[in-house]
Amino acid sequence: MPVLKLNIASLSEGYAETQLCVTASEVALDDYPEYSHPINAKLDIEKIGRNIFIKAALQAEVDLICDRCVEQFTSRIDDSVRLLYTTDQNMRDREDEDVFVIADSTDIIDIKEPVRETLVTALPPKRLCKEDCLGLCPICGTNLNVESCECQTNRLDPRWEKLQQLLSA
Repeated sequence: MPVLKLNIASLSEGYAETQLCVTASEVALDDYPEYSHPINAKLDIEKIGRNIFIKAALQAEVDLICDRCVEQFTSRIDDSVRLLYTTDQNMRDREDEDVFVIADSTDIIDIKEPVRETLVTALPPKRLCKEDCLGLCPICGTNLNVESCECQTNRLDPRWEKLQQLLSA
């Protein structure tokens, strides 16, 4: 059985916990080269009747490229998703969890897609190797975190000259 499919028919009433280690391919993240390391998932599962509450705590190392200095670095992703699988149509409107209405006859649930969505949205929009990254020199391209250069970067953009004149007056 694929890793992120849970057999709820054999699941006992109450609380269960399981640990999984999956690859990017198993979560359909092949288009995201950032996920080249294993992804750890801790699933807290609670079954109450035909309601299955799942909290998936996800951890992964991701390989990113710094937006300022263009150097590769590794960062850690820690995120979670709360899911509810239920046969009760009235539970559909809960705001704190993703709710999936299932048929009474459902024996297997697949959590791959919500886990995938969580991992995709967990990638940082601004990727910095360190908070105070100096980036690249806009003239010569030197990585200013590694060495300094002699370029004159304090030239004023000609579009701002009039404003500079007003501020100087």
